[in-house]
Amino acid sequence: MCVLGDYLAKNPVIITGSIAIVSWAVVHCLSKRRDFRNKKKEIRIQYLSDVWRQLVKAGTIKDDEALSEAFLNIQLLGTSEQIKLAKKIINEYLRTKVLNPQELADKIRNDLRSEIGLELTNEEVLYLNIVK
Repeated sequence: MCVLGDYLAKNPVIITGSIAIVSWAVVHCLSKRRDFRNKKKEIRIQYLSDVWRQLVKAGTIKDDEALSEAFLNIQLLGTSEQIKLAKKIINEYLRTKVLNPQELADKIRNDLRSEIGLELTNEEVLYLNIVK
């Protein structure tokens, strides 16, 4: 006869408590992982939005500081594809002194739209700059 089995059979609170503790630990770990993924997604969405605005603004009103910051942010937090495209544009600019960030802006816009569950688009971006 098993002494431990008899003890547990007479004290079901131990089994119930153990199950509750293990369940709580599993739920806590899963919630922590989900919260981390959600925060990471939130940061990525904010980053993509900011960089996209900087690229569009810089390409339209020739804001060199915003453009430099956008390229730095892409190299810091962008995907491999975004970083390669940014480097290609930078190298092309250094070689030709012609800057065209449109392809990168379009890529980032579609990555952002994908991230938040919107359909992708190829529509041209128009920037309205009202001078007073």
